[in-house]
Amino acid sequence: MVEGVVDESAVTAELDAYSRLLPESHSLCATLFIEAGDVTTVKEELRALSGIQHSIRLEVSVSGGPPRVIAGIEVPGPDEEGPSEITHAVHFLRFSFDDQARDAFRDPSVVVELVVEHPAYAAAVPLEGDLRLLLLADLSLDQ
Repeated sequence: MVEGVVDESAVTAELDAYSRLLPESHSLCATLFIEAGDVTTVKEELRALSGIQHSIRLEVSVSGGPPRVIAGIEVPGPDEEGPSEITHAVHFLRFSFDDQARDAFRDPSVVVELVVEHPAYAAAVPLEGDLRLLLLADLSLDQ
């Protein structure tokens, strides 16, 4: 049973929808969830954050140069042909690494930051501790 779904074809559809988000040896996936403080202002807040799903990246420090930028690329829904131009409360992003950036990310001494740079919202937070260990496990998968 998936989220209360018992019909076999509906379960298959759910699995197809979410299996595209599984991590791979050279990529990580993330869910962008925009939580509005007040239900009455959700549409207004999403308009102000328009395009934020295209404004997220990882910065991986590599020796001898500036950080490598790994853009978060929106994963289209099963019924979508490409990234959405409309900002919704939920988006799925994939961060794809080349060998050098992946190997740097795997080194826990290397600084990695999640960066959001949008006119209405900007933040940067290091990925460390337990979260980093979980991501390292996903990125270490050899598929």
